[in-house]
Amino acid sequence: MDTLPPPNPLVKKHFLKGIDFSNELLYTIEEITKKYNVHISQSIKMGHFHKLDKSMTYVCKHLVEYKKQHEKFIREYNEYEKKYSYPSTSKRIQPKL
Repeated sequence: MDTLPPPNPLVKKHFLKGIDFSNELLYTIEEITKKYNVHISQSIKMGHFHKLDKSMTYVCKHLVEYKKQHEKFIREYNEYEKKYSYPSTSKRIQPKL
């Protein structure tokens, strides 16, 4: 007999919030970059943007990894949910992709 606990919808909700968080932050970075495109371009030409560019690249890379990790958790949760025949919560909560 299995002693695994049933899938908890709050866990799934937490994973979905992680996806939403990374999507929203990436979107915001993109919008701000578009808004200040001329300033950023000029700063790059003058050599004033190197450290900030490296930092933003680092942050974006890790946000994408964070999102992928949470998407993996959602897939694993869904498989666990199917395996133990609990009612699906996937129709109630969908990630914003």
